[in-house]
Amino acid sequence: METTVATFFLLKNRNPGIIFRNVLLTITVLLSGIRVANAFDQKTALKSGKSLKTAMLTRVSWSSVNTPLQNQLSDLMNQSEVAVIRDRRLDPRYQISLNATSVSRWEVLKSIAEEVPDSGCCLTEHLACIGPALAVHRIPVLIELREKEINQLQRRMRPEDHRKLVALIDSSWLELAEPKSILENYARATGVRITNPDLIPHDVWARSDLPRMTFAEAATIVLNQFELEFRLSDDGRSVSLKTIDPQETFDHRYSPGKKFQASTTELWKRQFPEITVKWSGSVATVNTTLEQHGQLNAALSELLNSTEADTKKPAAPNSLRTTTFSFRAERATIGDLIAYFRANKVVIEVTDEDQAAIKAVFKEIVQLSDIKEKKTGVEFFPLIFGRHFRKVEVLDDRVVLSLE
Repeated sequence: METTVATFFLLKNRNPGIIFRNVLLTITVLLSGIRVANAFDQKTALKSGKSLKTAMLTRVSWSSVNTPLQNQLSDLMNQSEVAVIRDRRLDPRYQISLNATSVSRWEVLKSIAEEVPDSGCCLTEHLACIGPALAVHRIPVLIELREKEINQLQRRMRPEDHRKLVALIDSSWLELAEPKSILENYARATGVRITNPDLIPHDVWARSDLPRMTFAEAATIVLNQFELEFRLSDDGRSVSLKTIDPQETFDHRYSPGKKFQASTTELWKRQFPEITVKWSGSVATVNTTLEQHGQLNAALSELLNSTEADTKKPAAPNSLRTTTFSFRAERATIGDLIAYFRANKVVIEVTDEDQAAIKAVFKEIVQLSDIKEKKTGVEFFPLIFGRHFRKVEVLDDRVVLSLE
């Protein structure tokens, strides 16, 4: 199936990542039934840990019109340098329209997920994930459970075997890879044997470039998409697969910090009045089902991420004269450009805008492919509009265009 999509980016020095789409430029081929269409040319290491969180909490503006889900995720990955995994059960062609100004990339990912029925998202140490809400919310909990089990087995294992099991492995896969083969490659790299790999249904996935991860994280992300999880043998030398039981009950610990103790308890009690939260210092322990643990973890992550994102809001907007801009695009009409800037809170005043002569100018095409370097506003706007208007005045808070 072919989908025609046009993309251009506007990047500011303190507000990167403004994206606008229109039906004009790029031909993108989406393959139905294939999991990830990764258009990410990874020349630098993908972010993980604190750098991943910083990238996802960076504030951006985002605008798209009837754009396929996979294109949205690829754009987010390219812009943030954070790997974004789409669950195989989400249709990559699902059309999404989204407009947001000065929000965190985490909010952008949430908004994308909210546009897809019954979907959600989460962050792990190395990835951002989007998929069916109940399935994707449990991913961080499952990863933590498996990592805890591996640590508990350390005394029973040879030191070299345990080191392999907790080491970071290459988690990427090639074009048309089968999930069963992907998991078996993970196992070989870790030095464990999978006793029942045929439990993984046949599927074919597009190439995916991912950061190095532990076996626990990489295997969980693959298996969760088939409602499967793994369990280690007592000696840690083999792995068996089993169907996930959402109603399995167990104790799980959360560490929101003492600062968030009251707000966390209030949030969880409002969502699940029947649960009991036991605090020991800044650590909360809850006994409930896997399904509810996923929801509790999602609510806590939202609380913490939203609070941290709020602290990163810029104190005041920059002057348009000194803000730096760059484009990645081929061409667009003057009217489209002005509409785009206005939609993203850049005030463009056009003298006698209702006159026929101005309306004719709005239809003229601007060639943008030659604009490759970042430029300040006093250079940028005259470069774009200078051939079409006699006067291009860049002020601190607006740009004034005139034919006089």
